[in-house]
Amino acid sequence: MDRGVDAAGVPWTRTQHCEALSHPQTLARGMVVDLVHPQAGPTKQSAARCTSQPHDCYHATGAAAGEHTRSLLLDYAIPARD
Repeated sequence: MDRGVDAAGVPWTRTQHCEALSHPQTLARGMVVDLVHPQAGPTKQSAARCTSQPHDCYHATGAAAGEHTRSLLLDYAIPARD
């Protein structure tokens, strides 16, 4: 993407995720939530803002590695290896 944006002459900057989570504008807009991950403990995550909903839509941590593997394999009729 960098080359396409540069070639089009569009001004842009690359921001690291940790910088974005601590940026004053991100914080002022309520786009960072504190969550507790069951394995990683307390964490900060970027929040999805849903203007059509009266509450925050982003309130769960990501899935643990392999958490949904068995159900996905069943959905696609792939035999699971134990």
